[in-house]
Amino acid sequence: MIHSDTASMIHESVQEMLHVAGYCLATRKPLGGCYGYPLAILLFSIMDAIGSYYAGAKYLIMIDGKERKIKKKDEHIYILNSPYYNQTLTLHKLTKLYANFRSLLTHNLALPPNHFLIMDEPMAPLLKYDQNNQSPFLNVTAFYRLTESAAEKFLPVIADIIATSKNASNISKKTF
Repeated sequence: MIHSDTASMIHESVQEMLHVAGYCLATRKPLGGCYGYPLAILLFSIMDAIGSYYAGAKYLIMIDGKERKIKKKDEHIYILNSPYYNQTLTLHKLTKLYANFRSLLTHNLALPPNHFLIMDEPMAPLLKYDQNNQSPFLNVTAFYRLTESAAEKFLPVIADIIATSKNASNISKKTF
């Protein structure tokens, strides 16, 4: 489809990515489990995109009892604590989630030792830890549910959001 504006393109791309993410979650590998790595990358991409349209905006997100703005790329993950995702992650957990899960999966297709993707109940927490509170487990089932809900809230207002988004403005200025 050829899009006449960025909003319609974002609408289609988010829906496509969610559809493929749903396939990754529902399809079982021969030795068990879902296609967790591509699933996590797709979900982080959607989350990152939603956060990117709020970068530089006056949109405030509560983290550790303090209102914060998304100012730069590694802060797009703050959107998890917004009404889109309804999480209450600490700044430390958000920073680690970005560095150890989102960035390493996206850029290196790997996770650090003792970091895991798990399939748990959809309503279970996004992040869990082992009994020593050392090894993090990212619940891809909950992440999918949260991202699906975030997209349902984000897509109806995307045109209004990108109308004032610095990131959307930068996209429209790109040339080849």
